[in-house]
Amino acid sequence: MVRKVRFILCVAVLFLLQVTVVHRFTHRFLRPDLLYLAVIFLALEADFTGALWGAFGLGLLRDLGSCGRIGAGALLFLPATAALLIVRDHLVRESPWTDLALTFAYVLACGLLSALAVSAFTSGGHLGQLTARAFGQAAFTTALSPLFFVAFANLGLVDESAGILDAT
Repeated sequence: MVRKVRFILCVAVLFLLQVTVVHRFTHRFLRPDLLYLAVIFLALEADFTGALWGAFGLGLLRDLGSCGRIGAGALLFLPATAALLIVRDHLVRESPWTDLALTFAYVLACGLLSALAVSAFTSGGHLGQLTARAFGQAAFTTALSPLFFVAFANLGLVDESAGILDAT
C-alpha cells in the first residue's frame, strides 16, 4: 500500500509540473513529457498487469492535462506499453543505453501515432510539423529519463524483487 501511495504522489507531482512548469522549458519542437517517464518506468520495472493498468491510468491523466479527448492517451499508451513489456523480457538491460533506446523508441512511437491520428482525423496540423514535434519530444524526454528513473528507483516505487507496485 505504501508503494502505491508513493507512486500516486509521484505521479501527482509529475502531472502538476507538466501542466504548470514544463512549458517554460520548451523550445520550438523540443518539449518534454514527464508522464511518459512514469509510464516507461512502469513498463521497464513493473509486472505486466501493473504496467498496463498504470499506462491506462496515466494515459487518462495525460488527457486531462492536455484538454484532449479522454481516452486518446490511454489508447496510445496501452499498445506501446504492451510492446515494450514484450521486448524488455528479451533484452539484456545491464547497460543504461538500452533503457535510453527503449525510452526514445517508446516516446517516438507514441508521438508518431499521435501525429498520424491528428493529421488524419482533424485539420490540426501538418504531418511534417507533427513528426518533427514527435522527434523533439522523444529526444528531450529521453534526455531527462536517467534523472527521473534514478529518482523513481530511489523512492522505491516498484518492488525490485517481485516487479510489483506493492508487496501484498
